[in-house]
Amino acid sequence: MAWELVEVSIKKKSWLAHKKSTDSGLEWTIPCATGLKAGGTFTCGDETLTAQTCVDVAQRGEVFIVTTQETNDVKSKARRAKDSSGEEDT
Repeated sequence: MAWELVEVSIKKKSWLAHKKSTDSGLEWTIPCATGLKAGGTFTCGDETLTAQTCVDVAQRGEVFIVTTQETNDVKSKARRAKDSSGEEDT
């Protein structure tokens, strides 16, 4: 699959990155200047992701190859409309 150019947010700062799907999840290339480390989190769109691994390609300090899993920090929503009949619940 081809790399897709996306914008990610790390420590409240936006960065351009690339992502692609692999058999083991998502793979990203993120600039080393972000300071991202394994276990760190970042957002892309509405998703919050946790970096499983961060590998500095060729140890040149240019980009990390990052593998991720999605973080489940979504709060549940009420599913029922409130009673508007004016009567008390029994």
